[in-house]
Amino acid sequence: MLVTVIADASFDHDTGAGGYGYWAVSERRRRYGGGPFKSTARNNNVAEMMALVNGVHLAFANSIALPGDVILAQTDCEAAILAFEGRRACMQDEILLVEAMRRLLAVNNATIRFRHVKGHTRGEKPRYWVNNLCDQLAREGMRSARAGIRAQQRAQRD
Repeated sequence: MLVTVIADASFDHDTGAGGYGYWAVSERRRRYGGGPFKSTARNNNVAEMMALVNGVHLAFANSIALPGDVILAQTDCEAAILAFEGRRACMQDEILLVEAMRRLLAVNNATIRFRHVKGHTRGEKPRYWVNNLCDQLAREGMRSARAGIRAQQRAQRD
C-alpha cells in the first residue's frame, strides 16, 4: 500500500533547537503531529532529515504504514532528499540519519520514494496546505525546544 508522509522542520541557528511536524496518510488512517527534537541539530538540513525520520517512524508506530508498504516521503528540503538518496556527500550526523532511515525501512521491509514539495507556498494543491501545517507544527516544537535550552542556560549561569 502507498503511504504518504510529509514532514518539515524548524531550526534555531543560535541554540541548535529544532522541532518537527509530520502528516501521514494511507487507506488505513491518517495522523499528524509534531514536537521538539530531543537533541540539537547542527544545521537546518540535519533538522529536516530528523523530521523525515520521525515522520516515517511515526507512520509505522501508528499503523498508518505496515511492513511491505511503499512510503512516499515529501519534504521542502532538497538537500535532505539528496542525502537519503545517496546523491550528495554527508557529514557524520547526516550519515547516522541515513542509516537510521535504512534500518527503519529494512525492519519493516518497506521501500521509499522522495518528492520535493515547495515550501511556504500558497496554493490549492493539498500538499501545499499540508506542508504549511507541518511547518506550523515544526515552529511550535522548535520554540518549545529553544525555551528549554535557554532555561538550562540561565540555570547554569545562576
